[in-house]
Amino acid sequence: MAVLSCGHTQHVRHRPPWQNRLWVLDPEQRHIRLGSLFPCGWCAMDRSHDEFKEA
Repeated sequence: MAVLSCGHTQHVRHRPPWQNRLWVLDPEQRHIRLGSLFPCGWCAMDRSHDEFKEA
């Protein structure tokens, strides 16, 4: 699970056909992506002030 800078959380999984994220299966590739930008789906839906934020 990623904790985003906006405070929301995002599960990051590889489950085709919905999500094609092969990098989550490789520990080295996961480490490389630490700190990278990841768009927040909740903020994109203008839900930035709701209960879906990490405390």
